[in-house]
Amino acid sequence: PPTLLPGEAVGRPGEVAVVQLGGNIGGAPVLDLRQVVFDPTLFSELKILREAGATAELQIEVEARNLKLQVAKSYVTLLAARERQAQLRQTARRLESTLEQVRAKVSAGLLPALEEERVLLTLEQNRAETSQAAEALEMSELLLKQLLGVPPDRPIALTQPFEPEEDPAGLPVSPADLSRLPEYRLGERQVRLIELESALQRRAVWPRVSLYSQLGVVALGKKVDNEGEDQLSWYFNSFVGLKAVWEINRLVSNGHRLDQLELERRQAEWRWTGQEDQLALAAARAGYQFRAALETLRLQRRRAAFAENELIYLQTRFQSDLAGVREVLEAEEALSAAQRAVQVAYYDCWAVKFDLLSLRDEL
Repeated sequence: PPTLLPGEAVGRPGEVAVVQLGGNIGGAPVLDLRQVVFDPTLFSELKILREAGATAELQIEVEARNLKLQVAKSYVTLLAARERQAQLRQTARRLESTLEQVRAKVSAGLLPALEEERVLLTLEQNRAETSQAAEALEMSELLLKQLLGVPPDRPIALTQPFEPEEDPAGLPVSPADLSRLPEYRLGERQVRLIELESALQRRAVWPRVSLYSQLGVVALGKKVDNEGEDQLSWYFNSFVGLKAVWEINRLVSNGHRLDQLELERRQAEWRWTGQEDQLALAAARAGYQFRAALETLRLQRRRAAFAENELIYLQTRFQSDLAGVREVLEAEEALSAAQRAVQVAYYDCWAVKFDLLSLRDEL
């Protein structure tokens, strides 16, 4: 008998072990194939994916149009801030010239020293307004750079836009044009998306059928020693079948979901059908506001021109000792206020016009 442990090592003969030539073995290589034959939700899911992609693209168009509108208004804000700063600097130069004249008259005894202090206070106020205008200009430029994605340290070249003097009679748009806007088409897509989701939920209660097959063999036998041959028997193990899965609990859960989707569809459809009227109303309102803003701009420009002529007239009279310092400074304040009103009207006119052009999809 084979000795598991040598007798010399343990001081006694080795133990007896039964000789076993080979052992029982088995194997089953299998190739498992499965294929869905009928899935009631497959085509609905593909349609939903395609519709969701189109909806996302329309949302991007809406965001891009809104961003373009913000950039246009920010650009006009920056132009107005730059113009305001330039006008305040011109006012400062006029006040400095007036201060020199007042000091000369005070030295000559023609005016009291109180008048010099009056001009100095007005000049200090102008400097404070100039500093505020510089900060407003800087903030407007930073906002425009942020909207454009331009680094803050990169300069922006500004060009004066065309004056909004054209006849606005042809600017109001028709509902047929408004239906091409992305907001209107987005509402239509949202209704369609909910309808596809409802169709998916209705088909989800149908059974899902799949074809499955298994190709394989089974080997059973005994493994012998290295000098002999394996005693194996091979058996084929292959089959083909159909499997149907029907989730009956969906009959109840999908019913509640369908009711909810129907309510969402009606709400989306109401929003969509009213979208065209809302856009048409917005276009009509923008057209009216543009006409009003244009008239306001023209009126404010006339007032600014009158205030400038009045200031020149009073400065001439002051040099001839026919007008006082108070009158000149009041004329300066009137001109500054009129110029500020022109800038506000200028921005309002362009902002409303940008809204109108955006509704025409021509911005």
